[in-house]
Amino acid sequence: MSSKSAHSGPDYPLPSGIEMDKGSQTFDNARGGLKVTWTDKLNQKHIVDLTSEDEVSVTFPIQFGGSWNWKESAGNMQRTGFNAAVSWVAATFTRMNETNPAKKFWGNLTGQQLSGFYVRISAVGFRNIPADQGFLGELKDRVKDVSEFAELGAKTAEEVIKIAQAAGKLKTG
Repeated sequence: MSSKSAHSGPDYPLPSGIEMDKGSQTFDNARGGLKVTWTDKLNQKHIVDLTSEDEVSVTFPIQFGGSWNWKESAGNMQRTGFNAAVSWVAATFTRMNETNPAKKFWGNLTGQQLSGFYVRISAVGFRNIPADQGFLGELKDRVKDVSEFAELGAKTAEEVIKIAQAAGKLKTG
């Protein structure tokens, strides 16, 4: 969930019909300050500013092709790549300290205090569930099962008829 003071922009819920894309977890560092900005696939601007908070998580859609383009505080454009099928990202932004990465600093940082801090981004990609998976895939499998049972029943009935005819118990025509 997004904290209102650390994230400006929509924090979408993950839509139905998607699943985590195995192998799409990635990490990046935004250097030169504690701010990261980007525009999502729906043309909505996002700003994460960790000056006053240690961590924030945001969910958003990305362009097809598995690319998420974002800007560091210093204005440098960066690209985080995912598998081509990824269309949604859940990212966690964490304030880090270069001189002591294990130490977290609570509270508001200003001026010289910002020196040595950066944003660590941990992101996971999500993709659409293929049509042959999920509910539709299960329904397709059940229809196939019923079809196979009906076919087997018809073949069995044909065999019973042949046996009855051979035994003279069934008249034809």
